[in-house]
Amino acid sequence: MNENASARGILFIFRHFTGDNKMGLYNILKLNLKCPFCNYEGEMEAEFKIGYLNLDIYNTGDKIKWVEGLAKQPHQKRPEGGNFCGEGYVECQNCNKDFWLEIFIENDRITKAKINFDKAGYVKKS
Repeated sequence: MNENASARGILFIFRHFTGDNKMGLYNILKLNLKCPFCNYEGEMEAEFKIGYLNLDIYNTGDKIKWVEGLAKQPHQKRPEGGNFCGEGYVECQNCNKDFWLEIFIENDRITKAKINFDKAGYVKKS
């Protein structure tokens, strides 16, 4: 069983037994980043809510899957031209501090991501 199928199964079981249908789905972007807090540099994962949300794993250059036909929230239909700028959430595995990214999509492909220094994370910085 692949990681996506396993995660979806756990999510289904959680929702079934708790009745929680508000839990958010997202996709994952794997990329090399430098943490703005501890300067750790390496592969990190950004959770993002762009396109068809199915716990899919993307890399820079990958083509985004959009919803075809009627798109129910939180899934997104393809924007005009396949161009979009959204956000991603990252937690550094080295220092456990979090930060936000801007994720750029051009012609349906993830072209780049950059740290958004203007948006504070959830974890209180000490």
